[in-house]
Amino acid sequence: STSQDWVNDESILYRDAGSDYIFIAPAIRFYSPRTTLGFFNRFSVFAELAAGLGEARIELRRSIISTGSGSNIESPMTESAPYWGMTARVGGKLDINHMVGLHFSYSIQRNSIDGVLFLDRTLNSSQLEAGIYVKLLKNKRLHN
Repeated sequence: STSQDWVNDESILYRDAGSDYIFIAPAIRFYSPRTTLGFFNRFSVFAELAAGLGEARIELRRSIISTGSGSNIESPMTESAPYWGMTARVGGKLDINHMVGLHFSYSIQRNSIDGVLFLDRTLNSSQLEAGIYVKLLKNKRLHN
């Protein structure tokens, strides 16, 4: 993910700064069992856990160190730092017919970062997803 053109009314140090985050997290997902007939033939829930590593890069537009005389001291303006974390997700999917269905999920991600220019040591986010999916092949497990 990318963020840019930061604004903080209390400080100009990070104004117009930006950051990039690359994160790779293999996941393991557990689905509820399907039944031959009934509601659970069309509906399933899942839980997912993922742990991973990434790299964060920050770029500042202004020097973060200044002297009393108003002149700036040379300071690093960019930094790349490793970060690591975990994601937990729960959700479900509902097959409307053999070709189309609905998908929904909610996830929480918690990451830790180790860097000099990163004021926050944790990156937390949550995400709510909802969508429609289309199957390209006929699923013969559904019974009407």
